[in-house]
Amino acid sequence: MTLTNVSEILQATNAVLGEYAKDQLAVFEKGRDDPALVRAIRRELLERMDFLTLKGQQLLVRAPMSAQMFAEWKKETDAQEGIDFLQKLGIRIQHKGHLLTLELGRVNGRETVAIGTLPKRKYVPNALTHVKAKYGLEDGFNPAQTRDLFFRKADTRYKK
Repeated sequence: MTLTNVSEILQATNAVLGEYAKDQLAVFEKGRDDPALVRAIRRELLERMDFLTLKGQQLLVRAPMSAQMFAEWKKETDAQEGIDFLQKLGIRIQHKGHLLTLELGRVNGRETVAIGTLPKRKYVPNALTHVKAKYGLEDGFNPAQTRDLFFRKADTRYKK
């Protein structure tokens, strides 16, 4: 997959996430159940934190989150499965100073690859109809076999 206009996509995404953070701030201020998180969100909004940052071959995803919220989140079964999945993809997860950070790749890395299939999800060749109509496919093309071959080759190349 190739993305173009990445800086514009990141800028728009950060603007949307900033608005969401403002909404969440209002909710947390009314609840007054986690004053540390309220302070952290206010600080990030004042500093106009980028929630998504792409630098070289590194993608950072950051979000304000209190230590208490992080600990509770990690206890949830779905969250732990998600954390395990992200770590298998090579994504580093860190919580420090009311900030959750997900980090993929290295700034000076040659390339960054995260390959995996979602657990408990059946592969759906959703582009097959479009590709077949536009470009045509060989008779007997099997998308599941092709996918398996692709992931085996990728594992051989990248999982060292």
